[in-house]
Amino acid sequence: MMITLPPALDRIVRDKVNAGLYASESELVCEALRREFARDTVQGWVRAQAAEGFAQLDAGESEGISREEFMARLAQRRASGAWGFPSSPSRTSRSSTITPWATGAKNRL
Repeated sequence: MMITLPPALDRIVRDKVNAGLYASESELVCEALRREFARDTVQGWVRAQAAEGFAQLDAGESEGISREEFMARLAQRRASGAWGFPSSPSRTSRSSTITPWATGAKNRL
């Protein structure tokens, strides 16, 4: 498969590979897609939870939950791998590759 990126994105991809954050352009694109799919899955779960909550409110059945409890439940769901994605990225690339999550980099794709 071949893809064409706009010059600005192409430069970002090459810079990250040249910096050693990824072993190849392909690895970076795969990681970006994995993150996108994981984000979509999380958003779907949040939307479903919100819809259920709104339906309960409309029916007069409400159970209060604090932000902290919601975030704890979300973290537990993520850690359990319930969305079909590992709780932490796997390192499939060569061992000399430094990945953004390992370095704490703020500029993640």
